[in-house]
Amino acid sequence: MKIEERYQKNYSESLIQWVWQEIEFDSSSLYTVCGRELRILQPGSINHGAGPDFLNSKLMIDGMNWHGNVEIHQREADWNSHGHQNDSVYNSVVLHVVLERSNCRVKRADGTEPYTLELKQFLSRPLSELVQFKNSQGDIACKGNSLFMNQAAFEAQIRRVTSEYFEYKAEELLLECKMEKRLSVESWRNGLIIQIYSALGIPANCDQMKELSRRMIVSVPDSGKVGVDKYIEHALKLAFSESDRSERIDWVKSGMRPASRPKKRIIQAAAIQYAIMSVPVQTFFEEPQKSWKIIQGLINSKCRAGAGRTNMIKNTVYLPALYLLGSCLDSDFLMNRSYEVWLIGAHMIPDEVLKPFKDAGFMIKGEAKSLGLVHQLKRYCNHQRCFECELFKNAIRS
Repeated sequence: MKIEERYQKNYSESLIQWVWQEIEFDSSSLYTVCGRELRILQPGSINHGAGPDFLNSKLMIDGMNWHGNVEIHQREADWNSHGHQNDSVYNSVVLHVVLERSNCRVKRADGTEPYTLELKQFLSRPLSELVQFKNSQGDIACKGNSLFMNQAAFEAQIRRVTSEYFEYKAEELLLECKMEKRLSVESWRNGLIIQIYSALGIPANCDQMKELSRRMIVSVPDSGKVGVDKYIEHALKLAFSESDRSERIDWVKSGMRPASRPKKRIIQAAAIQYAIMSVPVQTFFEEPQKSWKIIQGLINSKCRAGAGRTNMIKNTVYLPALYLLGSCLDSDFLMNRSYEVWLIGAHMIPDEVLKPFKDAGFMIKGEAKSLGLVHQLKRYCNHQRCFECELFKNAIRS
């Protein structure tokens, strides 16, 4: 599974899966939509592959034991929209668990009907409000919900995801490094370059900049024999060459601020690539602040990104990259110092990240004002993985 895919499951179904797995509902007097008494003996084991969501479930329906699988959906109609009525794999489904009914008749491929449990009526108030939350206009699920408004729990969650975000960025780079035949300092440096190009491509040209970086890595001139101007000239030629239309990179140019336009970002990327390729490998094992300063000192001010973007590259690419290098080469110093510098650094957090939390009523201060907010918004709140959040846990425990 790709790293980003871990955070992109359908909200309603993943939450209902968690509710079923943990039996986080009143299971004392369950009954199916057709009025049969239901007891859960074992909810089953979650299936991370193809097929029904839970395997080897054990249920008692109307006094009879049933061993089989369980499928989870937001509503009954999802069974048909997902094509399960034509897939014999789902003939093993004993129970269809849905958040709410949609008056849709569900059949297996063999023509029989599974029992259906409508879960909504058995949920506690906090869970019921969460599963019915509809994200709109950048709001997060906590907004307007007093049950989840707990500043201490919010700060605990941000502390947790701050550390997770740093590791996430390091693992993101590791995936780029593994595109090489072997993981080495050379492949690590190439992975670092790819991620820097990608960061300079935000918001609309990340993939395009990654593609350009890969072409630069395999065809770039020797930094020991040419100057930075040749690097930049080569990058621009690769980026905008019309000689082979099949190799053309389709840049997004409209609606861009002048500072984010492709040509400007390409010049900046080529300049920092030149600096990274020019410094001795030993430079990267220096104190992180020192090595970053050395690299920045090799970049002409006219070719350097603005303070905000430079700071972002340092915090979300360079320091996690040093942590990864230290991990691969067993350097506790490099791992510890890169993480320490990242924690205490001045993080410039975009207003679009801060706004949803402020609007919900949280105070962004102290440890909570960190890049962990980016990770929380992008990979928890936006995908509404509330059941993995300290605020959610605090609400359902109270």
